[in-house]
Parts: sequence; C-alpha cells; structure tokens
Amino acid sequence: MVLQCVIDESVENPLFVMGGYFAAAETWAAFTADWCAELARHPKIDYVKMREAASRSGCFDIFSEPERDARLDRFVEILNKHLGYGFAIGLDEKVYCDVFRGKYAVTMDAPYFFLGTFCLKTMWELQRYKLRSTDKVDFIFDDYSNPQKAEILSFWDDWSVRAPRWMRNRMGSSPIWRDEKEWLPLQAADVLVWVARRLAVDQLRPSRTPRPSSVLPSLLSGLKPPILQFITKSDIEKFDAFLQSRYSRSGIPVSYEGKKDRSKRLARQRSDDLS
Repeated sequence: MVLQCVIDESVENPLFVMGGYFAAAETWAAFTADWCAELARHPKIDYVKMREAASRSGCFDIFSEPERDARLDRFVEILNKHLGYGFAIGLDEKVYCDVFRGKYAVTMDAPYFFLGTFCLKTMWELQRYKLRSTDKVDFIFDDYSNPQKAEILSFWDDWSVRAPRWMRNRMGSSPIWRDEKEWLPLQAADVLVWVARRLAVDQLRPSRTPRPSSVLPSLLSGLKPPILQFITKSDIEKFDAFLQSRYSRSGIPVSYEGKKDRSKRLARQRSDDLS
C-alpha cells in the first residue's frame, strides 16, 4: 500500500508552520466524497480556506459568526471521521532568517525548504517508530509559488541515494504540488496547519489578548489535536553550528551559495519547473 501525505503551510508574522495529514488513497477518496457533499450543501461554498473562514471573507462572507462556526464543525466531523494522525512543525520566521538568510545559500534563506524537508523526515519517523509501518509515502504539497520547490526535489533526489535504508524503503514517488482548491485533501491540511499555528501562538504568548473570534475554541474542541513540534531558537542555532562544523571539517570556508553556485541554481530551478 502507498500512503499519500498532504502538506500545507500557514504563515503569519512571526510564525511559519507546515504540516498535514496522511492516509491511503481509498481513505482520501472517501474523505473527498464527503467533503464535496458538504461543500455543495446549502449555502454552497467552493472550498475551505481557514484564513477566509477566520475573517469571514471570500467563500465565508455569506455567514454570520455562529453560522460559520456551525459549518466548520461539520467539516471537522469529516476530518475526524476519515483521518487519524496529523502533524505540524513550526518556527519563528524572524529568528530563522536572522540566523540563515544570506549565510549559506538561497536554499536556506527562507524556512520553506527547511520545514518542508523536516516534514518528510517527520512522516517517515512516524511510520517507523509510531505506526510500525513500512508503506511507501507519496507527498503532495500545496501549490506554493516558491522557487524552493526545486530545492525540495533536489533534496529528494539526493536523499533517495544517501538516506538510511529504512527511509529509502518508505520513499514513494517524487513530491508534487497541487492547487488546494482542486485537490481537496489539501484543504484538510489547511485546516490543520491553521489550527496548529494558532495553538503555537497561544503557547508562545499566553498573555496575549485573544482575537475576537470563536473559530479557535470551536475547532479545538472538536478537531483531533495535531502532533505539534516547535523548533526553538536554540534548535536553529544548534543546526547552524552543525553546518559550520561540516564546513570546518571539509576545509571549505563558509561562503554564500557556493557549490558551483548551487549547481547553477538547481539547473535554473529545474528548467523553470519544467515550464
């Protein structure tokens, strides 16, 4: 069996969170049927986007706050009916950029590559240590207009050769990117990472005045809580020290980009994402 893991991101200063759900293809098919039916229920909406739901804009501008919350509860019921584990990984984007931007390579200038590859490894580790599963995993990311798509594909190609065997045995097809308005499982990931980001904000700033919205408590009371990991400033600094030690052992001075200009900027961003 091949699992499909859908990954989305939720960003609001200062937090950048990535994560999602995983399930077998037949589970996603059943989820999609129920999700489509709920989207079509009166009053019909085209998609679920938590940023719009929270602000009652876009598809959600037709609802009062109680109506919106009741509709979201129905979508949460579908998530809980079909899906089990969800995971999310977050960090403070400013802390990350203060350490890495302009230091090593374009690859490390923004958190997308760092968190995206962290999601891949987290999924494989969940399989091995928590689920005891040897199934292969295909990864589907939200179609984020970011040149670091090519970075993740390059990582995948490299890791398919150099990763430990237990990881390689769980690697499915190369990651792909899809539009969340068309590939509905990504809307599940959107709900999860939005909730995870709000959870992280509240944990980091417990004294913060809550926003005038009932969306967070409504979702938290019903949604199965994600496995949430926050990468701290100390974690980021340790990873920076690890990279510097690798440069030091190799005798190569730390320089921005390097390695033949990062293989000619990843073969011109994989020929502009295959045009």
